[in-house]
Amino acid sequence: CRRVLRSYLMADAPLYTSTRERRRQTDLADFYALLKASEAVEKAYARGAVSAADYETACSQLMAQFRASEAALTGDGTIASTEAFFAQWRVDCPRARDRLLRVGAPATHLQKGDAVDA
Repeated sequence: CRRVLRSYLMADAPLYTSTRERRRQTDLADFYALLKASEAVEKAYARGAVSAADYETACSQLMAQFRASEAALTGDGTIASTEAFFAQWRVDCPRARDRLLRVGAPATHLQKGDAVDA
């Protein structure tokens, strides 16, 4: 009886049953990865672990990928909004949320703008 229960518990649970569901799961995983990567880049820049040029390149690329992915996921109804995604999946990425949803530009762009305005 224990062997049967153990083999049942150890069996793989399918995440999807069709190509469409597999694509949906992959798209959601990619979106989550973009949020986590953005959070990591923001932390690294804040700590001085990455140069301004490297930060700007990485941040700009991640922002472009984020916008494209967000548009695709909201467009096909997979997610209602990025905020809803954050809440549903309990995503804890405050720096990425701020950069991607509120600010919308790398910190280096804002610093350049401050220097020009001064």
